[in-house]
Amino acid sequence: MIAKCARAYVVALLVAERLLVASSLLPQMRFLIGAHPLGAEYGQALLVGSLKAGLPVACFAKNNRIVKNELKSYPNWLRGMVIAFCVYGFAVMFIRTASFFNPGLPMDTLAVGGFTLGFDALWLCVPYSVLRSGAISEAEFINRSRISSIVAILATAIFIASRAGGWRTLRP
Repeated sequence: MIAKCARAYVVALLVAERLLVASSLLPQMRFLIGAHPLGAEYGQALLVGSLKAGLPVACFAKNNRIVKNELKSYPNWLRGMVIAFCVYGFAVMFIRTASFFNPGLPMDTLAVGGFTLGFDALWLCVPYSVLRSGAISEAEFINRSRISSIVAILATAIFIASRAGGWRTLRP
């Protein structure tokens, strides 16, 4: 029963990461088709969502070496897509922040979208490899699920406290 709940939790993390990759692609696609760029609020929400979902997923990474361990369990075509997303996302982030293409906004949604696209594509490998390859034992799977759920609860509590005005000293 606990193993099934843990498996359902990891599937939920996998779905959340897929949605975040799609959300990170949205500002990139809008830029490529020439549509009006999204506002800074979208970039902030995207960054917070990426970090909030990435922390619990990181608890499942084997030896904290995602590229060495988890990415190799992907099929070749999917591995190439993840690498392309990472390269494209980090290139867009670098070009928008370190060159004259930066429009001078306080939070450039396109650069944030590139950053989150790169990281979310990598984080997507972790739940996939945990579910598919059986790289960890059932006891270790349950233990990592427990730790990950505690991290998710803490991240949610911190997010709610910061939105409720509990940490006014950290805000500019």
